[in-house]
Formats: sequence, C-alpha cells, structure tokens
Amino acid sequence: MEDISVACEDGVARVSLNRPEVRNAVRLSMWRELAAIFGRFVRDKDVRAVILTGVGGNFSVGSTPPLIAKIIMKAGVPSRKSDLHGFAVNNNGEREENSLGEPVR
Repeated sequence: MEDISVACEDGVARVSLNRPEVRNAVRLSMWRELAAIFGRFVRDKDVRAVILTGVGGNFSVGSTPPLIAKIIMKAGVPSRKSDLHGFAVNNNGEREENSLGEPVR
C-alpha cells in the first residue's frame, strides 16, 4: 500500500494520505514525497486545484497546517496568502472554510 496516492481529473489533483491504521501520521519520507508532488503541480499547467485529504476517519494526526504550508512553500508554490485559502469538505461531507494562515517564508 502506498503512503500517498495521487489522482488527477479535470484539472483537480487529489492527494490522499493513506495510513489510516495510524490516523495518517506523516513520516519524514512522506514529507519529502509531498514536497516532490507539490513541486510537480507547480510545473504542471493542467493542475488548477489540489485537494489534500486523508483516508479513513482522520485527515492526519501528524502535523499542523502552518507546517504543511511551509513544506508546500519550499516546493515553490506562489507565496500569496490567497493561494493557500479555500474550502474543504470535512469528514461529515460538510463544506467548511479552510485557511492555512500566513505563508512561511
């Protein structure tokens, strides 16, 4: 089983953390893989949006949104706050606002 799966359809990439047995805790190798994945998205003009999710009942118990933002920024994603703001769907299927806060430089 892969720790991270990626699927792209109609300009939307879905990145799923796939370690539900440990509530999607992120290990160092996964951070490296996430950085590489997001780096590819920056160069891929066909990817217009990314959904980062977790398999099972948890997103991830392993990190905080500011740490995720820092890793994404190191991959070369534009540093405007608006690029890190959007909407998410929680585990109940309800839409909720999702903001990663100020980008880390």
